[in-house]
Amino acid sequence: MLEACTNQADLRLVLLRPGKEDDEPIQRIVPEPGVRPGSGARVLVVSQNNTAVYLPARSGAQPRVDVIDETGATVSSTLLAKPPSTSAVASRTGNLVTWWTGDALLVFDAGNLTQRYTIAAGETTAPVGPGVMMAGQLLVPVTGGIGVYDPVSGANNRYIPVTRPPSTSAVIPAVSGSRVIEQRGDTLVALG
Repeated sequence: MLEACTNQADLRLVLLRPGKEDDEPIQRIVPEPGVRPGSGARVLVVSQNNTAVYLPARSGAQPRVDVIDETGATVSSTLLAKPPSTSAVASRTGNLVTWWTGDALLVFDAGNLTQRYTIAAGETTAPVGPGVMMAGQLLVPVTGGIGVYDPVSGANNRYIPVTRPPSTSAVIPAVSGSRVIEQRGDTLVALG
C-alpha cells in the first residue's frame, strides 16, 4: 500500500508479507522520493513477491509503472507516454494482469509482473477497458467491438462488432460460460 505520513512530504510504499507469527506481518518501507499525496500514484497489483506501482511524472521524468520485489528493489520500469485516466483500472485474468490506462492496455505476466506487451490505440479502434481470458484468447473491449488477441504475443486475431453508447468510464468485461458480460458504468450487459 502507498502511505502518507504526517511528518514526511513524500509517499512511501509499505510492503507487507506474512511473518513467522500469525499476528505480526513483516513490513518493508520503500521511499518514493518526490511522489506526493494526491499525485495519482497507486498500487496496481500485488503478485506473490512483486508489486506493480503507478508513479506519476516527477522532476522531468515520464510517468511509469515500477515493479518492486519483496526486498524493496525496483526490478523493472515501464515508461508511459502520458498519465493514465482517472478511471484507469487493472484486472487479473488467467496468467495475465491487464491495466487499462484510458487509451491503451498494458499486459503483464501475473506471476512476476513482467510487462509482455501493450495494446495501443489504432487508427479506428482503441481499448476502452481491461481484458479478460476466454477460450484461450484475450478479449479486450475496444471502440466499436471486442478485440480478440493472442495472450502470448498480443497479436490481434479479429474484432467482434459490439455497439456501445459513448462513455469515458472503463468497460469492464467478465466471462460466464459462453457469454461475455460487460460492466458499462452502472449497467451490466450480457453478450452472446
